[in-house]
Amino acid sequence: MKKSTSTYTPLTLLLIIGLLLLGKVGTAQKRDKVKGDSVEVVIQGDHSPGKAALYSTIFPGLGQIYNKKYWKLPIVYGALAGGIYAISFNQDQYQIYLNAFKSRLDDDPSNDQFSSQYNERQLIELQNLYRRWRDLSIILSCVGYGLNVLDAYIDAHLMYYDVGDDLSLQWRPAIIQSNNLLPAFGVGITLQVK
Repeated sequence: MKKSTSTYTPLTLLLIIGLLLLGKVGTAQKRDKVKGDSVEVVIQGDHSPGKAALYSTIFPGLGQIYNKKYWKLPIVYGALAGGIYAISFNQDQYQIYLNAFKSRLDDDPSNDQFSSQYNERQLIELQNLYRRWRDLSIILSCVGYGLNVLDAYIDAHLMYYDVGDDLSLQWRPAIIQSNNLLPAFGVGITLQVK
């Protein structure tokens, strides 16, 4: 009996991950701000991290547009275009050396374009080199695609993160006193929550 094996392409896996992230839809939250004696209630918007991840999964960069982070689009498209270029270039080089090796095996010197440059072993090594680089380019492109989805998801989660002036972290020089030893100098960290 033959075993049936199913293979998933990286795009299929990313679509599955995107749909799983869609289940983690963020909800609106209420946050109280205390100002003197009055309480101001700020209701956060219905910005969904699941939607941002799904949009970026369907079309790269769409999640960044949904999050209104337009400055990230050149980075996303530059990384994906660079990956596609690297895959294409390495595949072309692999095919050139593969065809040169095949023509060398035919014993027809008119088809051999690298007859004076490379021997058979060198042609095989060049094929393997460009095949490895092509495979690495595919992996890195998939990682870049996944980072695009992850960036959209995390950025949507942090859309309403409070980065106001209520928190302060200060680094100051400090003198550490000990009972029996001389004073030591160091760095003190002060976290103040207003």
